[in-house]
Amino acid sequence: MLRLHPLVTKENRLYPLHFFRQPILINMQVQVFLSSGIVLAMTYYVPLYFQFVKGDGALEAGVRLLPLIMFMVVASMFNGFLMPKYGLIPIWYIGGSTLALLGTALMYTVDENTSNANIYGYNILVGTGTGCYIVAGFAIVQSLVPARDIANAISAMAIAQDLGMVCFLAISGSLFHNIAVEKVGKALPEVASAEIGNLIAGSSSKAFRRLSEAEKALVIPEVASAMSSVWTFFLAAAALSVICSVPLLVSSP
Repeated sequence: MLRLHPLVTKENRLYPLHFFRQPILINMQVQVFLSSGIVLAMTYYVPLYFQFVKGDGALEAGVRLLPLIMFMVVASMFNGFLMPKYGLIPIWYIGGSTLALLGTALMYTVDENTSNANIYGYNILVGTGTGCYIVAGFAIVQSLVPARDIANAISAMAIAQDLGMVCFLAISGSLFHNIAVEKVGKALPEVASAEIGNLIAGSSSKAFRRLSEAEKALVIPEVASAMSSVWTFFLAAAALSVICSVPLLVSSP
């Protein structure tokens, strides 16, 4: 980068490229990218599922997130208390990502007939799993770089976290919209694609409320089925997180 932009000093580079000499630093950024993306995107699609499939209002659907959020926060607190004392960094990452993988795999099985209790349980697995390591990397990278690079390391982690949240929302939104429009379009062939796009925006949308009960009975299973693509995306991300956690067994600080 300095060769391409000779007027940019090493201290003012947009990204500290020398971090690539330490793969564990990149691993930490990938992990926070994946875990943050999964959690934030789930906070959008879990309430959307309850609104469409269970008929919840916006407030009630938001309350359904409590198992996910509470267990993530508790797991993060335990991680912050125990990891500095006992280390075991690979265990936190492998165990946490495995729980997230299990939870997202179970979310893939969710349909319009799945009980609320089961969904709460799946969310608890995802929340506990991601909570085990979602913020751990911020402390780890500080211990791996010289004091002059701590600010760069924290900034790189924050950028990775923000990118994860943005990318996951964008990708899952595209998946859900495209597949839902296709599936709902087959269930309601007389409805225009643009109208279907408005319809799947939420159960409180005017387009959805205009549907008859018979039409809603056709649409709801298709929306639940379209959400399977989102859960699959989260499942793939959790699987990648597990894979990235394994090298920590040999390169753990």
